[in-house]
Amino acid sequence: MRNASLLSSMVVLALSTAVRAAGAPADPVTTSDAAANKAIEARVSIATQLGPQHAALAKYLGRWDVDIVLPRMAAHSKGTAEYFWVIEGRWLGCRIKGTMLGQPFEEFTILGYDSYSQSAVEVSVESTDNSMVMSRGSSTDSTQSSSVLFGEAPIQKVAFTFTKAKP
Repeated sequence: MRNASLLSSMVVLALSTAVRAAGAPADPVTTSDAAANKAIEARVSIATQLGPQHAALAKYLGRWDVDIVLPRMAAHSKGTAEYFWVIEGRWLGCRIKGTMLGQPFEEFTILGYDSYSQSAVEVSVESTDNSMVMSRGSSTDSTQSSSVLFGEAPIQKVAFTFTKAKP
């Protein structure tokens, strides 16, 4: 009996809440929410489209010979790099292998174009330390011979010069 009474009270409460909600005036924030949602949808649409900067990334695909330099130590060594699509048409991966100061060296980088921030972006990790370097910079397009990216280097960063490998 007690459960039936509790159940009927809950049904009455639910029905009265629904009736009040149906007759209540519209929330005044709804109109501005719709406008805000349209603005967000427009920005998301722009941020998710592929553009010429993404297409320009394809010029890096393939094998490269790499000159590995520690600028402050004037140390040079040779290595190889391979660029490949991590996400087709959007994000490149690059694995560099070589030596540095006589020791094996490896770096893995993800490179792409962030349509939302409208900049080239890169994140890289390497075998010589435990840091992850994130960089942003000039956009990549087919007329540029290089991209300039800036990020924080916790210790001395390595510089690379790429030359397209001969088949």
